[in-house]
Amino acid sequence: MDACKEEAKLDALQKRDELSKQFFELCSQPIDCGTVPSDWDKSFEEIGAATAPIAKALEKLLEITAPESSELRDLDTRLDEVDADIKLHQQVVQLKSYSSDCVGSFKSGDYSNATTKCVLFSKLFRSSTQESEDQRAKVVQMVGPQAVALQEKTKASLVELLLKDYNAGIKAANLQEICRVVPLLGDLDLATEAVGLYLKFVKKVLVDALNEATQSSDDSTSTKIAQTFNAAATVLRHHLPMVSQALGAAEGDRGLLQLVHLEVERRVLKLIQDMVGDLEDLKTVATIVPNLEDDLASWGRGEESSNEQALDLEEVDKACEECACLIQYIQGYDTFVKHCCSEVERASALRLRSRSGEEEDGEDKPSPPILPKTELEEAAIELGAILSGGEQALLLASIQLVLVSPATFEPYDENPRAQCSNYIEEIFYAAQKSAMRAIASGHEMSTCVVLNTCSNSLSMVMRETLKGKRTSKATQLLAGSRDVATAALENVADVASNINNLRRGGRGGEAEDDKAREKERKLTEAGAAFNDYTQAVQYFGRMQEVLMEEIENGGEEKIDAEGQLASSVKLFAVARAQLEEEDPLFELAAELGARVKSIVDRVGETEECNYEIDEQGYERFESTGGWLGAIMEEVERVVGGAVAWVGANSGVRIWSRVLDELMKRTEILIRKKRLSEFGCLQLDAEVRRMGTWARGLNGNGNGNGGDLGGTDRLKQIAKLVNALDFEDVRIMSSEPGWRLKKSEIRGYLQLRVDAIPNAEQLVKTLKI
Repeated sequence: MDACKEEAKLDALQKRDELSKQFFELCSQPIDCGTVPSDWDKSFEEIGAATAPIAKALEKLLEITAPESSELRDLDTRLDEVDADIKLHQQVVQLKSYSSDCVGSFKSGDYSNATTKCVLFSKLFRSSTQESEDQRAKVVQMVGPQAVALQEKTKASLVELLLKDYNAGIKAANLQEICRVVPLLGDLDLATEAVGLYLKFVKKVLVDALNEATQSSDDSTSTKIAQTFNAAATVLRHHLPMVSQALGAAEGDRGLLQLVHLEVERRVLKLIQDMVGDLEDLKTVATIVPNLEDDLASWGRGEESSNEQALDLEEVDKACEECACLIQYIQGYDTFVKHCCSEVERASALRLRSRSGEEEDGEDKPSPPILPKTELEEAAIELGAILSGGEQALLLASIQLVLVSPATFEPYDENPRAQCSNYIEEIFYAAQKSAMRAIASGHEMSTCVVLNTCSNSLSMVMRETLKGKRTSKATQLLAGSRDVATAALENVADVASNINNLRRGGRGGEAEDDKAREKERKLTEAGAAFNDYTQAVQYFGRMQEVLMEEIENGGEEKIDAEGQLASSVKLFAVARAQLEEEDPLFELAAELGARVKSIVDRVGETEECNYEIDEQGYERFESTGGWLGAIMEEVERVVGGAVAWVGANSGVRIWSRVLDELMKRTEILIRKKRLSEFGCLQLDAEVRRMGTWARGLNGNGNGNGGDLGGTDRLKQIAKLVNALDFEDVRIMSSEPGWRLKKSEIRGYLQLRVDAIPNAEQLVKTLKI
């Protein structure tokens, strides 16, 4: 009977579904929009007539199947209740298992397993009884009131025992026991109590470690501060990971970090305050910087210093070293603490996300355990200001000490006569020492100040101080001074001859020998002044490279091209460019060029300087070298003797400018002469000798072996005046590299006594 009823119900449901499907198909048929409005009404009537039987059938089926649908819903509800009862019975069975295991482990002394089972029992009991009080009572009844009471009693006993062991471990400073108990307390929701007790224990450990680190009275203040930081870092490395893992939920890691940092900050600030008295001397030293600058300026002008400062450089250097070490230690500790802060914040954010089950939201990030700017950072800024002032005074005083000391000389380059003084190397060494010490401190602000001080001081000394004379030693130190150039030019002839006599073992009077040595010493010092400037330019570039390399190798991040530190280092390049603009070699070359002009003019005014010669005159000039040979000999004696005391590269630059002036003056003089046939030949021979002479200057240590003088124009002039006819002129003027203009060609052809016929008219036809 029930089976037949069930089968009829299923058939009715299936038929209802088929009728519903047909009904919806008819209702969803599209209406023909092309019909007129009267046809629309007819279409609706047809649809209504077709669906009316189906609608009636559905209503009848609903009446038939209504009781069965209600029964199905009741069955579903009953099934859900049965599933809930089954789940509840499973939870009760699991709770009984957890309770039994917890009691058994506690009695056997396995507190770790007892804690685990106790935590599992608590979590499952809360989840199964959170619906209502009736549900809780039902669960307690099913588990058994005695079992639940025993579980609570076991948990209380377990907590009491663990707290007792925890306190005993703290009193005995038994870190192994503490590390065993702390995770268990955290699992038993006792993290807050455990954090308080653990921080008391850590504070005792920290205080003992800090007292032990600073107990020695022989250590300096900076050493004590370094040992304090090391002790604090050791405590954090040892305790912070475990506390963050076991007590992080109660913010034990934040509390531990704050405890250690505040204690360290208090002690270090007190040590720094006690050290301020020692740094007062460094502050006082910084006040004499203006006086030191005045002294250097007066010394550069050859005046006596009006301010005498007795400055113990060794003590100042020691104080700067102490101050830089303090800044370095503070920066190192600050970096370590900030790293710990970031890790604690990250752990807190992860715990927050795990509790909320949502993605991390930037607005809900926990606050940092320590303020971004601490009192230690402010102390580092104050120490940086003291360090920068002390370094500036130390650098200027060191420069002053170097300059007032007797100079020593050493070979500058491959030129055996070129010497350089010890001034530049020692001055830049002092500046590099200050800059490297500031970089090692790791404090960007003070490092920038020290770098700016070094670049400005070096620029002042190189551009201003060394332009004066040292009156006490009568030494020429200004590399571009006209006095140096004049002295070199006036003394070079006598000195060269006397030195050669001495080196050949010639016997001169003792007074003459002393005079030659004194003049050689003066020329050595004068040449060294030029070489010092060249060396200073090189040292500025080298200084920039060394500092950049030190910053990059010091663990710093990639330097920002527009950052403060990079800008401070670039100041050395600026100082180098300014020094190059004031190159003293230009003044020396200008003075020597003026001497060359006077030599050419003086030789050109003599009667022998004549190119209207016959064959006998040509033979006579061939034996003597001609008037250009006399000019070359005189120029090499004057210019070569002076340039011999400077570096090879400097000599090349001087010779290039001097020989340019020589060629220009020679052209001017040729235009004033008349040329015979033999005179043209003589001019060509002399110009060829001049080209060979210019290329051979390196043989005298005065050049680089190249054609420094640029004798191309003179060679073309000599070739032009020796042309046999105008066709030769046309051919040579069409050659590549021809440098003479039509007006110049016409002028030089007119210098010939036997000029080419119609040359002036024919020159106009040339295509140059």
